[in-house]
Amino acid sequence: MFLRLLARDAEVRSKVLEEQKQALKAREENGGKLGWSDVQMMKYTWRVSQELMRMTPPVFGNFKRTSRDISFGGFHIPKGWQIMWVTSPTHMDEKIFSEPEKFDPSRFENPRSIPPYAYIPSSGPSDLPWGRFCPD
Repeated sequence: MFLRLLARDAEVRSKVLEEQKQALKAREENGGKLGWSDVQMMKYTWRVSQELMRMTPPVFGNFKRTSRDISFGGFHIPKGWQIMWVTSPTHMDEKIFSEPEKFDPSRFENPRSIPPYAYIPSSGPSDLPWGRFCPD
């Protein structure tokens, strides 16, 4: 998906390419080895990746079995039921992400602005997202 995006979006491609050239230059200055600090320089590339995973998550959702009776969104969910959280409806919720259909890597410039459990493109730890409701 990343390569497809770069092929279709010249503005994103040029920004990513410029950032990669800077990392390459830094690598050459470090004796040809790519170090962690070089990887950390690639902030825009990472934001593009995050936005891609928001729009087309690599994991559809996650299952969790309730360890006790819970109430969620006005629904009673009995202990032992298996529930599924689906990524896309949360990632495309305009209450969480303004203009969710628009590709905008800048929304990840301040990760603290995204509420907990609202962005989990690859399901996260095993206790997410339902762990806060029904601890094991």
